[in-house]
Amino acid sequence: MKQNNYKVIVATKEHIPTFQKFVKEMTEGADVIFPPINLMKATKYGLRMIKDGTVLCLLKDKEIIGAVCGSIGYWWFADQEFLTEMGFWIAKEHRNIETASLLLKAFKNIADKRGMACMLNTLDGKEIPARDKLFAEHDFRRVGLKYGYGF
Repeated sequence: MKQNNYKVIVATKEHIPTFQKFVKEMTEGADVIFPPINLMKATKYGLRMIKDGTVLCLLKDKEIIGAVCGSIGYWWFADQEFLTEMGFWIAKEHRNIETASLLLKAFKNIADKRGMACMLNTLDGKEIPARDKLFAEHDFRRVGLKYGYGF
């Protein structure tokens, strides 16, 4: 998926150092409290998500400037899988409707191709009304504090 010099690709294990930096920045800069990061655990989990093909990178001029990381899970009361977002990040200077939409569309595409529902677990953010509007425009509906697609 490509638009105006931005491109979304599926992450590979070579992208792990960038994701380590992203997770560190995300946990340190969030408006919610996260526990101290365990880099080894985060890397192991990240490698599993990359193997599953559920991590996407947003590139501009071959540099990663954003990402969405997903994990495949199961509801404890059902056999159906779902794709759940574990991190959504875009560098501040690239944050806009276009870049967010590229990542959202590509993430939804993973769920669509696998025939599963999709959840966004966004807990942080300063422009909640704008986020609600963006997610609604991409067919996500509010489900408590999360956003669901494909239910």
